Amino acid sequence: MLPGVHMARYDRKIKAMFKKVRTIAVKSARTHLRAVAEVVRDDLKKRIENQEFRSFREKPLTEKYRVYKAYHGLDDRVMIATGTYVDSIDVIQVNPDTFKIGFEPDMYAVRADGEVNQDLPLEVLARIQEFGSITANIPARPHWRPTFRRISDRSKRIAQNIGKLLVKDLRKALR
Repeated sequence: MLPGVHMARYDRKIKAMFKKVRTIAVKSARTHLRAVAEVVRDDLKKRIENQEFRSFREKPLTEKYRVYKAYHGLDDRVMIATGTYVDSIDVIQVNPDTFKIGFEPDMYAVRADGEVNQDLPLEVLARIQEFGSITANIPARPHWRPTFRRISDRSKRIAQNIGKLLVKDLRKALR
C-alpha cells in the first residue's frame, strides 16, 4: 500500500457513487416505463374511440342493439355505450417495477340507465368483449391483443429508447 493512501475512504466514496447511480437508474427506468404504459393506454383508448380495430368493422352492432342504444341515448359506436369502459382504461402500478394497462379491480360496467352493474366488473367485460360470449350472443371483438401485439413488435426499439433516456438521465444527474 502506498504511504498516505487510505483505501477505506475511497471504497466508501465508490460505494456511495454506485448507490447514487443505482437510485437514479431505478427512478429513471420506472418513470420511462410508466410513460410507455401511458402511451399504450392512450393509443388503445384512441383506437377504440375512433373504431380503428378490424374486429369492430367486421362484427358491427346488431340492428336490435343499435336501436336499443339509440332509444336510450347511448353512443352508437362499438364498445362505447356509456363511455365507462374506455374512460376507465388506465395504467395501474402493480408493484414498484411493474405497470399494467387495464382496470382497477373495483370498476364496474354501467347500465343504460346509468346504474352501476355490480355483477359485471370491467375486467370481466373486457374478456367478454375480447373473446366473445356464445351464451350472450356477443361476438369476439379483439382490441387488447392487437394493441399488445403492436407493442410486442416494437419492444426492442422501445427498450433501446428507454436505455438511451436512462443514460441521458444518469449523465444529467452526475454532472
